[in-house]
Order: sequence, then structure tokens, then C-alpha cells
Amino acid sequence: MAPVQTVVLGHYDQKKLSEIKALLEKANLTVHDTSDGESVIQYASEFSPDIILVDVLMPSINGFEICREVKTNAGTKYLPVILMTDRDDAYSRGRGRYVGADDILEYPLDPRKVEELIHYPFEDVDSAGKVLTGKREKHDKFLSAVVREGAPIRPDGLVARITDPLTGLCNKAYMNLKMEEEFKKSRRYGTHLSLLIMDIDNFRDVYQRHGKGAGKEILVEVGSILLCESRDIDIVGRMAESRFLILLPSTDLDGAMVMGDRVLNNVLEHPFEISDGSVNINLKVLMGLSSCPRASIKSVEDFLNVAIRGLNTSKDQGGNQICVVD
Repeated sequence: MAPVQTVVLGHYDQKKLSEIKALLEKANLTVHDTSDGESVIQYASEFSPDIILVDVLMPSINGFEICREVKTNAGTKYLPVILMTDRDDAYSRGRGRYVGADDILEYPLDPRKVEELIHYPFEDVDSAGKVLTGKREKHDKFLSAVVREGAPIRPDGLVARITDPLTGLCNKAYMNLKMEEEFKKSRRYGTHLSLLIMDIDNFRDVYQRHGKGAGKEILVEVGSILLCESRDIDIVGRMAESRFLILLPSTDLDGAMVMGDRVLNNVLEHPFEISDGSVNINLKVLMGLSSCPRASIKSVEDFLNVAIRGLNTSKDQGGNQICVVD
């Protein structure tokens, strides 16, 4: 393949945008630059660049969503997308690989990295395949990037503070922070916010029958399903042993029910295969749902408790269903 000649560049900060553009133009590249996420997608179609270089924190539509849009559009799916992020941002590196980014560049962007960019070794293949691969493979990429490739993961580091080490999902402490943050946004702006909470009711039975290793495999597989069924704006976490949570910004009750049904059916229909050779392990899944704005929900504690009451109702009614408590 010929060296890169044309670049679509996106960065939210005008000063840094100008600095990176100057660096690229010094290397005789043609640069179409913008500080708006939607314009990156427009430029990708309009200018047919050799490569797209975009920061993860773009306004209107972030770098992850840009990457997904480019890779699933028939006219742009072959374009390499390289995301830019901070050196210690292991989460963005993992999320970037999850949505199909061809590479991740860390700041500061120096001349050596620009030289590598010009001779970027992309292959003439269907890059959208990275997005359309199986659920487990996508989750493995994300888990590997966040948990294993975070270099190095220190006990006091960012990744360790926000990530569940088994599933690669957000941990309980981080989920509580995000619930508080999103609930305040919902109250302030009157926007919809929903919460799905899920538990495996018979997890202890599976654990005792098949062993500790099998239990971990089940949890990783369930986490994979939840992660891959969620949108980029959703926040997925593990709250306890077999309890998971999906926070759904800008989603009303009906939308959350659609998401919950999809997740529930995928978990129930998934052919779990574990290392001891057992297949088709039947899980009993409990799900509760909470949605606001709602007059009876005045705090984030109310918001969570409504979902938990729905979870308990699901258990009382035999499980494998979503329950909403009025």
C-alpha cells in the first residue's frame, strides 16, 4: 500500500488541533481538520482520506462512536481509524479496541509517531470485521486491553480503581459514582435515565456443581453479553458476585424494557461451555428495572432501590423475567 497522504483530523481542543495539524503538514500530509465529531464522519465520506485520526473526547459524538459509525458504514468501512488518548488512559485504549479502532496513539504526538503514521501498516481487508466478530472475541479484546495491557496496573492506579479484575467491567465503586453523576444530570435537565439490575439466582448451585473455575467462566461470559449488547453511552458494571448493572442514559422505561428483554434472552439462550466439558448450563436470571424522572424517585438511593425491588419481585415470580415495581 502507498504511504498515507490525506488525513481527517479531529480534536476537541483548538490549540492541540492546530499543533497536531502543523506536525502532520510538516510531514507533507493533506489535513482536513475539525473540532466537531459529526464533521469527522462527514469528512470521511467527503474527502476519502487514507486515514482518520481522532481524539476520544470529541463533542456531539465521541471518538468511540465515530469509529463505530465509520466501521459499519458501507462507504467508509475500509478506512483505518486511529484514536488518540492520554498515555495513562487504559480504559480508552481498551474501549477503542472494542469498537474496532485500528490503532491507539498516546499523547504527546511526536515526529516519530507521525512518521509511523505515514507508513501505517494497514491491510486491504474488511476492517468492519473487527466490529462484527463474535461477542466473546470482542469482549476478550476489551478485557485484554483494559486489564492485561494497562502497563503496568498498579493497585493504586486508575484501572485498578474503576475496573472489576475478573470481567473487565466497571466495579461497584465506579458504578456508584456514575449513578450519582447521571442521576444528577437527569434531575437537572429533566432527561430520561434507566437502570437495569441483573442477578444469577442459581449461581451458587452452578458454582458448587461445576467448581470455582467454571463459576468464573460463567461470570466472564455473562459480562461479555451485557457489554456487547450495550451502547457506547451505557455503563456496565459488576456490583457483587453474580450481580450486574447497566446504567442507561437518555433511555425511558420502554427503551430500557427493550434492552432488558434483549439481554435476558441472550443470556438465557447462550450455550455456556466451560472447561470441565459441561454445556448448556441453565441459568435462572433475575432482572429489575428502574426509570426516571418519576415522582416517587427523589434520590439515587430511591433509583437503585426501585430496581432492587423489581429484582426481588422477579425472584418471587420464578425468575427469568424483568419486573418493574410501581
